[in-house]
Amino acid sequence: MRNLDKVIKGSSDESQRQQAIVLRTVLVIEAKIPAGQSHSGSYCRMRSDYYNTARSFLMDGMQAVMDQRFKFGATPLVIEVTFPGFQGTNAAMNKIKSGQPVSDNHELSAEQQATRSALATVLSAIAGAPDDLNKGQQTYSNKVEIDPRAYLIELSNSFYQSEAMFDWRGLNQPDKTRPVNDVARGNLDVAQKMLTAKPDKDMQARVTKMLSDCDKADKKKV
Repeated sequence: MRNLDKVIKGSSDESQRQQAIVLRTVLVIEAKIPAGQSHSGSYCRMRSDYYNTARSFLMDGMQAVMDQRFKFGATPLVIEVTFPGFQGTNAAMNKIKSGQPVSDNHELSAEQQATRSALATVLSAIAGAPDDLNKGQQTYSNKVEIDPRAYLIELSNSFYQSEAMFDWRGLNQPDKTRPVNDVARGNLDVAQKMLTAKPDKDMQARVTKMLSDCDKADKKKV
């Protein structure tokens, strides 16, 4: 993460700088934190720490996209990255989520595995393979041109999904969900304008549904 920050702040190569911004945004929003349920004091403290870290990552990610979104145009975002290793099952993470204790080494391994898998998921999604990590891995074997509209749509979807951390099972801060929806909606509005200039039926359908979901979520919280 620190290396990406150095590139963002110090690189004179705009294409290299743009790629670093994209990757950093993906990393901060996809650092998914386990939920878990337990009545033990130590576990609850750990769980609270995880959620607060996740909230910080989410805020950073949303700000990064807001800083970028009005700079996008028809030019694709070019990404060259080593696709992260991923696994279908994270046994240690499943234990953590169910409230079972694990060793420090297993906890660290679970976090690393979850982060790699989450990063693989969002990289695949923005490249047009949302449900196929193997295809995503193949796609990133070379430089990948990312449609800015897909980038905005998929990251907005990640924001929207991440707001679950604010419900009663997590941080219990329901007032924080509306700002998340507002950011997602703002991103989607930008994507919508780009779709008006260059239509895509599938993307349009996805944007329409996501905007509707944001509206419904807001009405439930009124």
